[in-house]
Amino acid sequence: MEKTAIVILFLCVGLLAPCGAQSLDELFDAVRAGRAEVVEGAIRAGTDLSATRPGGITLLMEAAMRNQLGIARLLLANGAKVNAANQAGLTALMAAAGNGHKDMAALLLDSGASFKQRSEQGFSALEYAAGYGRTEVVTLLLERGADANSKARQGWTALMSAASGGHAAVIRLLLEKGAGIDARDDSGKTALMCAAVNGHKEAVQALLERNADPAVQDKSGQTASALATGMGFEEIARQIDGYVRQP
Repeated sequence: MEKTAIVILFLCVGLLAPCGAQSLDELFDAVRAGRAEVVEGAIRAGTDLSATRPGGITLLMEAAMRNQLGIARLLLANGAKVNAANQAGLTALMAAAGNGHKDMAALLLDSGASFKQRSEQGFSALEYAAGYGRTEVVTLLLERGADANSKARQGWTALMSAASGGHAAVIRLLLEKGAGIDARDDSGKTALMCAAVNGHKEAVQALLERNADPAVQDKSGQTASALATGMGFEEIARQIDGYVRQP
């Protein structure tokens, strides 16, 4: 999963298709604006808090994306399902994590949100937080028990997400928490390759400083340096080639 894939995925979460029920439109608008009195009125009127917009987006997901903590607390206190997922398998926790809303993520975790749940593309909240460079949320998830070495589909790791996004601080954090620096996905690619092929010099440096192996080849026989060269990142290729790995 490259950086663009993560960005597109979260943009899709925010795309709300027109809804036939005007009252539901108004309720989602109220959630976005943080208008608790409107949400409270809907709850008193018996509104189904599991109601969704097209795509399966729930009121709680909307609150999580917009970082409306008060609204989220209100919804959760009145039975909103914390682990409900939309049609892409995305949950409120994933939305909060990808958008860097630490307090929202903490609230959801305290309310029973699962950091192990994965989207249809196979990614958890940790991969989304890492891919967006949300250091505080990554720290929170790791403190709550998320595994720095857990693998998504095709062997993807949070470290690869951070490397693809060029987030050196998250890379260092994950490595401090025991992430395998030379772990490979199903195509044989490592985090160093992910950083190199996306042109992220600081991420490459962060990995090399922690002794990432530049000699590793993916299943097509390409090293991180060769991949960088193939993408036109000659400076990064020289950076990798000039690195002397510590014994």
